[in-house]
Amino acid sequence: MRTVAATAAEIAYTEAVRTITRQQDVVDGLRTRAGTLFAGAALVTAFLGGQALSRDPTFDVVTWIAIGAFVALFALTLVILWPWPFRFALSAQILIEDHLEKDVAELQVYVAEIWEKNYHLNQPRVDALHWVFRAACAALSLEVVAWLISIGRG
Repeated sequence: MRTVAATAAEIAYTEAVRTITRQQDVVDGLRTRAGTLFAGAALVTAFLGGQALSRDPTFDVVTWIAIGAFVALFALTLVILWPWPFRFALSAQILIEDHLEKDVAELQVYVAEIWEKNYHLNQPRVDALHWVFRAACAALSLEVVAWLISIGRG
């Protein structure tokens, strides 16, 4: 059972922690989905690419489009999985050195302000990674269509 915050500082702190934790979960989920998307692309390439090239081993424009889409998806996935420097942690050393004398409410407000600042610093990169993921999905779709066209022609 959750307890109700007793002070405004507690409410601000709790919401700030919830927000930054949610943002970290979004990044983790995006990276998980990107890995799954790449695994799916590898299967598509192996299965459909193998079928297409076994029927017609020539590399026509459609085949190169499929290969290019796979390479693009690989690069986009790498961008998502890259260990970008997000700010999801606070330095305990700074809290100890600079804020040990504050009372709990002041410290909660300070930490809430830092989490809010970090959230806003992280968000543009989170938004960009979502667009990269969308592009990776489009690359997979293009790859599947290109391989199917190649199979249909062969």
